[in-house]
Order: sequence, then structure tokens, then C-alpha cells
Amino acid sequence: MKPEISAPGTNIHITSGISTGDAPDPGDVHTGTSYASPTVAGGAAALMEHQTVFKYWPEGVKAVLIATANNNRIKASGSIVDDKAGTGGINLDRADLVANNDGNTGGWGPLYPTCQGFRDHGDIVVNLYANAGEHVRAAIVWDTAGGYSDYYNRPGADLDLHLKDPYGNTLPGSYSWDNTYEISEFVTTNAGQYKLVIHNYRCDYDPGYGAYAWYREPYQSSFATVSYFGATSFSGYLSGSSGPTALSASSEFPGSVDFDGDGRSDIGVWRESTGEWFILTSSSNWNSSLSRQWGALGDILVPAKYTTSNRTDMAVWWPSTGTWHILSASNFNSASSYQWGNSTDVLVPADYDGDGKTDVAVWRPSNGTWYILKSSQAFNAGLAWAVQWGGEGDIPIARDIDGDNRTDFGV
Repeated sequence: MKPEISAPGTNIHITSGISTGDAPDPGDVHTGTSYASPTVAGGAAALMEHQTVFKYWPEGVKAVLIATANNNRIKASGSIVDDKAGTGGINLDRADLVANNDGNTGGWGPLYPTCQGFRDHGDIVVNLYANAGEHVRAAIVWDTAGGYSDYYNRPGADLDLHLKDPYGNTLPGSYSWDNTYEISEFVTTNAGQYKLVIHNYRCDYDPGYGAYAWYREPYQSSFATVSYFGATSFSGYLSGSSGPTALSASSEFPGSVDFDGDGRSDIGVWRESTGEWFILTSSSNWNSSLSRQWGALGDILVPAKYTTSNRTDMAVWWPSTGTWHILSASNFNSASSYQWGNSTDVLVPADYDGDGKTDVAVWRPSNGTWYILKSSQAFNAGLAWAVQWGGEGDIPIARDIDGDNRTDFGV
């Protein structure tokens, strides 16, 4: 298919250059793909400059640009509405948000697809969280190796993209023939964890490298990122510059915004203009609510189970001082504060010590060090952990990879 992504290429004014025969002269106005291509190339270069990992993972650049392209819709059959526009027009504002991997607007990640891996382990599954009523675009990209004997006729592997909703129902996927990318889009009907299932339709030669990317377009008129914590994430929607922020459970720990301790997520909003929390409790069958003033304009929300193992505390982080302010869910009257981190750190609170409660934690990009203030040690700074893992340009991943009920360090 040509093109895979489109860009402005009509009435392009040539501003500089050297007249050499048939080459465009300064002042000329031209139209065509030759004038759209530099826009896409420049966008790719800008992403590589902003996220240095892309210099070594060009598949990620392609996946992000495809997933965030706009003004072209994908049919339920997986085919593109207007094949002259490819997957859509380049949108660098969206692409930059997804490249940051904030988990709210979207995200991306590397793939290592091999023929043997598919035979041994089956499909590759990627989980993402979305709220109800959001427009989601997901894309996968993979390489075809030059050593493949039929390289000039078709890719070494033909992969398909299947999609599942939180209840396991199949959504419109993408099953193009002998291509090196797949893209699908859908509108979510339920909040929860959706699955991107990467299926091996044909694999004659290891792709070796690939990437996936996804973008969430909320139906609200405006979107604002509140925070991304690796193992725990929350999304925010602003109806204005100081509108309410909606709290949602993370994809890894459903029910993590459980303020009443009944094991189910509660419905909550945080009003940035006043710092007020309004919680509609699931234990009351959504008939009772509680509210507290905690935080102020400019704070970052970090609600988690810091003081108890079964209730979510109201918590905010002040970027200006690096201070965590926690209001315990045991009675919503007891408060504690800890100065931990600075404005350039990445917040990664999670249960690293395995006591069932969340530790206060940051990851410092400048030196790749994880600084953990442990809940099991009463958040005593003298007993904190400092673990160097990763480096500048990496993306921290705080998850329990090995299943021992303790969060692992990953980049």
C-alpha cells in the first residue's frame, strides 16, 4: 500500500535550493508525494530526538506514527476507508504523547517476534486499559529480514492483530495479506483491560524486531494527563482548565481505587480548582458518598494503598518540593507527609517489599536509580532502598514480572 501514512503535499512552496536541471527552483510551488515525504521524515526525526530509544528502535517510530494518524477511519473489516491516505495523516502532537508512554493517552512497546516463539508460546498478548466511550487505535509493526529467500515477493512473516474486550469478546481486528503492519480501531463500550493479541498467520523467517502502539481518544472535549506510575495509573479528564478529574482503576490492579475497602472500585472525581475529592462508594451500591479536601491546583494525584492493604488512600505529590501528602483511608483524618524525589523524577509507587501496601518511590532518569521509601519500614528514609537499574532515555516499568507479589524493577 502506498502510502502507509500521509502528510501535506499540495501546493508546497520551495523556499531554498539550487537550480539543477529539472530540480525545483526556489519560489516554485509543487504537489506530490515527493513533497509530503519530507514531512513524515522530519516527524520521525523529531520523535527520535525527543525519545532517544527510537534511534535504536525505528519500528517503534512507525508504530507510533500509524497509531496516532488521524482523518482516516478503519472499517470493522480491518480495511482502510481511503487507501490513498494510508492509515491517516501524520499527527505529531498525538505521536509525541504516545512516545512518552504516559499510559493515559496511549503507549508503545518493543516486540521480539520469532517463528519458534509463536510455535512454543502461542500468541503475543499486550494489555491496555481504556475507559468506556473512548476511540482507540492500535497498531503493530514488524521487520522482514533481508536473508529471507522470498524477500522480494513477500515478508518473511504475516502477522494478524486480534482484539478482545474486558469480557473476552472479539472486536474488529486487522488481517491484511502479506503486510508488515496491522492497524485496527474501535470505540470502547466498557471500562477495563483490553487485549491486543498478535497472532502468527504465517512465519517463514524470524521478523526479529517489531513494535506495538496504541492511542486513546476520549470522547470528552479535552484531555489532561494526571500521572503515570508504571504499575498503577490514573487518567484525568478536564471539562475546563480547572474541571473535575476522573479516577479510574489501573489495568494491572483492578479495584486499586477502592476507598471503602470492599474489593471493588469506587467512582470518584478530584476537583483541581478546590482540591476536593468526591467518592461514590460501591459498598453502598452507589447510594452514599464521601468528600475530602486534599491537594491543590498543580498537584499530581498518587492515590494508592500506602497505609492499609485493602483501602486506597487519598494522596498527592507536590512537584515544587517533591513532597508526598497522604490522607489515610482508615478514617480520612490521619495524614502523613514525606519529602521524596524532585520535579524531574518519574513517580513509580508500588509494592516493592511485598507487604501488601504501596511504597513511596521515584525513578531518577539522570542516573537510572530507583529510590524506594518502604511502607514495611514506616517510610523511614534511613532504611530506604536505592537501586541503580536503567539509564537516561529509558522508560521505567514497575510490575511484578515473576509473580512473587513484589514489584520488580524494569526499563
